[in-house]
Amino acid sequence: MATDNIPKRESFIAGEDLSSYQYYAVYLSAAGTVSLCGHSAAYRPIGILDNKPKITEPASVVVHGRTPAMLGGTVTFGQPLMSNELGKLVAGSAGLPYFASAEVSGSATEVCSVFVHRVGATKPLSP
Repeated sequence: MATDNIPKRESFIAGEDLSSYQYYAVYLSAAGTVSLCGHSAAYRPIGILDNKPKITEPASVVVHGRTPAMLGGTVTFGQPLMSNELGKLVAGSAGLPYFASAEVSGSATEVCSVFVHRVGATKPLSP
């Protein structure tokens, strides 16, 4: 049986130069633009940047589905993922929101396949 794995992309305006951050996590700012995600509850990731926009250019963001993502540490298959302070995906920590799951195991600085959960589905991990 054949299946389709077409990720859902949304278009936003880049709030900063993101030309070096393809496959990194981004968040939606109060200004309605996307910026590189940080590592705190204040930075609620909306997805993975799918292109290389400069400031004020259109940014394509995968908000749901399978996509490549830059890792910031070692992850294992199926592990919940969140953003670190550089917008790279790392293993989820208790009490902090996650927004994706690892589809393969990988280590820091690798671009690996992840599954982004639908926007609004983020929740803290159990302690």
